[in-house]
Order: sequence, then C-alpha cells, then structure tokens
Amino acid sequence: MNDAPIQAGQATVRRRPTLPAMRGYGLAILSISAAIAGSVLMGRFQIRNVEVPFYLFAVALTAWYGGAGPAVVALLASCVSFDYFFLEPRYSFYVTPADISSRQT
Repeated sequence: MNDAPIQAGQATVRRRPTLPAMRGYGLAILSISAAIAGSVLMGRFQIRNVEVPFYLFAVALTAWYGGAGPAVVALLASCVSFDYFFLEPRYSFYVTPADISSRQT
C-alpha cells in the first residue's frame, strides 16, 4: 500500500492504514463470540435473561472502539446468533408456518 502523503491544498492528509479497520471487524466478531460464550455459560448455571445485556454490551463496545461499519457487523451477528442459540427451536434457523401465521394475527 502506498503510504505517501496526499497534498490537499495547504494541508497534508495521510491515508489511514487498513489494519485498524480490520481490528474493528475483529473486535466485532470477538465481542459477539464473548457474548455468546458468556450467555451460554450463564445458562448452564441456570442464570436466565442475561443474553440481551451481554449482546447489548458487545455491540456498544464495538460501536465505541470499532466505528460504524464494525458496529453494523456486530449488530447483524448478534441478531443471527441470538436467533440460533436462544430462540425456540434452539440450534436451528427453522421457522414453521404456524409461527408465521400466529404473528400475523
């Protein structure tokens, strides 16, 4: 990658390296993975209703330190993983026609 400064009028603007962006997306995946692990571990000890605060903290942490792009990735990953691990039927993305029709009424 070319790290030469870019001249913009009188000011010199340096290109931002791609490594911090990759760290932001890595933070998104790592924080959601930690939220999953913490929630599943708490569930094993019969401690309920801690999933949403764990996910909320993970997304907020990613938004604060990673920026908007990694925060969107963390939000999507949290929605998908919450659906997979904690909504019935567990460990599945399967939706029955009865689920759909009951939500329409």
